Amino acid sequence: MLRPRTGERIEWDVEAERRLDRVPAPVRAMAKVELERTAADRGQTRITVALMEELKAKYFGMAAQKS
Repeated sequence: MLRPRTGERIEWDVEAERRLDRVPAPVRAMAKVELERTAADRGQTRITVALMEELKAKYFGMAAQKS
């Protein structure tokens, strides 16, 4: 994703991409957009597992359990 104001690209950590692939298909696109939007709003250029965990806790009231 390109950040609208700066044109910088938001990158994904490999493990974050793997986790996104495990998100159920019906919500995967929404999750990706929300993660990238949040990162861009914060001035971050990378999606990490930590960001995924933070948003999961925010929206679902829980932190992911490690497998």
